[in-house]
Amino acid sequence: MALSARGRRWLIFAAQAVASLAVIVLLVREARLDAVLHALRRVSVGWLLAALVVKILALSLHELRTWWLLRLHHPVGLPRIMGIGFLSGLLNFLLPLRAGDLAAVLLLVRECRVPGALATAAVGLVALLEAAALGVLLLVILGSGLLWWERSLGELQAHAAFNLVALGTVVGVLLLLVLGVLGRWLGARRARQGAGRGLPRAGLGQALEHAGQELGRGRQLAGNLGLALVDVAMFLATYALLLPALDLHPASPLFVAGTVMAVASLSSLVLPPTMGAGTAAAAVFGLGLFGVGEADALAYAALLWLVGNLPTVLLGLPPMTRRVAVLGDLLVSRPAPDPPTG
Repeated sequence: MALSARGRRWLIFAAQAVASLAVIVLLVREARLDAVLHALRRVSVGWLLAALVVKILALSLHELRTWWLLRLHHPVGLPRIMGIGFLSGLLNFLLPLRAGDLAAVLLLVRECRVPGALATAAVGLVALLEAAALGVLLLVILGSGLLWWERSLGELQAHAAFNLVALGTVVGVLLLLVLGVLGRWLGARRARQGAGRGLPRAGLGQALEHAGQELGRGRQLAGNLGLALVDVAMFLATYALLLPALDLHPASPLFVAGTVMAVASLSSLVLPPTMGAGTAAAAVFGLGLFGVGEADALAYAALLWLVGNLPTVLLGLPPMTRRVAVLGDLLVSRPAPDPPTG
């Protein structure tokens, strides 16, 4: 019997989980668990706390960007938006299939009375702008050290990696441009047809219209993309701060951290980040290029997983406890209808 679309997604997630566990077991067996634990015993609490603080700031900026996108169209309180965003991040950590993004849209509709199309556009644009900013950062990292990559990996592999990231970044930028043009066209069409006619109010068409309006304003787009670049730079800073936390002092810590971040980003396309296998493999590969042993690299990966997920859990639990009664209903039911406009 043919599987449904949801069934296929769950099957893919299960396969990814099994593959992740296999990768982790193989890496730990190769490095020896006792050596990894020995490396973790020398962790500097000060550097670890600094990385945690930067990660919390990055997560907070991520939710500020959602509020920034909404504020002109549907003013809402920043604390409530941040609570919903932190809860969304926790659900994305706990559940597959990006369930947290769906919950964020539904909670914005139910609690903040944000129109469904506008909520969908805001959540989608925050992720899309962040992906574009990450692509730009990875291009800078790969391009600035391309000669070094050629010597380490070989010319063919280095250029293949650079071309892959460049292609993804170009596609992302083109998608932003297409969304802007399409959204403005839909807005003009709605204006010609008159209020209350034409495209359905809560459908995909209006979500694209909202996205296009946001992307069609040069100043707004520059501000949103600038915030996304700062956000991604903060994530890079957490990678860099964890190097001295393990008493690792390479000559170019940002380049080393960027290398691991670039490989981890590529590996996340195959292995779910929540399991940590992609990060572990990226740390072993990336740090290995700079002469770091496998035990130290796995200890570094363990710290990355901790710093990547502990703030998410700590920030997401308080808003979750206030919404336990509605989460089940939100995740199994249809979105609430858009609020009336009078």
